[in-house]
Amino acid sequence: DLGLVIRHYNEKRFSLVIEKCEITLRLSPTHPQANHFCAKALMALGEECVAKPYLLAALAANPDMAEAHSDMAIVLRYSEDIAEAQLHARRAVE
Repeated sequence: DLGLVIRHYNEKRFSLVIEKCEITLRLSPTHPQANHFCAKALMALGEECVAKPYLLAALAANPDMAEAHSDMAIVLRYSEDIAEAQLHARRAVE
C-alpha cells in the first residue's frame, strides 16, 4: 500500500519503508513508486550507492519521474559523476 509507505517515510521509519517496498517489488519488480521510495529510504539512511539500482529501475519504468531524476542527481553527485548528475538534474526540472 503506497499510502502506508508514504506515511512510514514521513515518520522517518525508513526500515519499514524498505521492507514494504521490497514486498511490492517481489510481486512487481518494475513498480516505479516502490523502487523510488526504497531508494529514498536508503538515501535517508546514507546508503546512496545501494539506492542507485532502485532509482535506475524507477526511471526505466517511468522516465518522466522528476523526483527520481532529482534523487539520481544527488546519488551521482556522491559518486562524483558530475556530468551525469547534471543531466538528471536538468531532467528533473523539464
